[in-house]
Amino acid sequence: MAGYKHFQIDRNKYKNGIIDIYKKEINPNKVDENLSKNERLRNGFKKWSSFFRSNPHRFAESYLGLKLKTYQKILLYLMFHVSAFMYFAARGQGKSYIISIFCIIRCILYPNTKIVIASGNCIAV
Repeated sequence: MAGYKHFQIDRNKYKNGIIDIYKKEINPNKVDENLSKNERLRNGFKKWSSFFRSNPHRFAESYLGLKLKTYQKILLYLMFHVSAFMYFAARGQGKSYIISIFCIIRCILYPNTKIVIASGNCIAV
């Protein structure tokens, strides 16, 4: 009869190369072997696009080849993830630059995005 004296945890029980066939894990890389090249390409595209949609600052650096400062990375991240984003900036902080980067990344990662640029002149009386 088995008791506590003969109890082994799985990592010690199967450390000599004996694998329990009932606890065998599926290798995620082998799942893609049965797919066609087009399907594997689509799966890779879906993974990378979801990664870059959640990390737009990394997309700007890796795909567009831009060198961003830390505050610019934070701004890009917040522009994509916060529904009501507002940034009060002084002169010389690159407001137009960061907005243009945002528009470019948005159009690449989300096809059929429409960007509207509006400017107003107000004459003070």
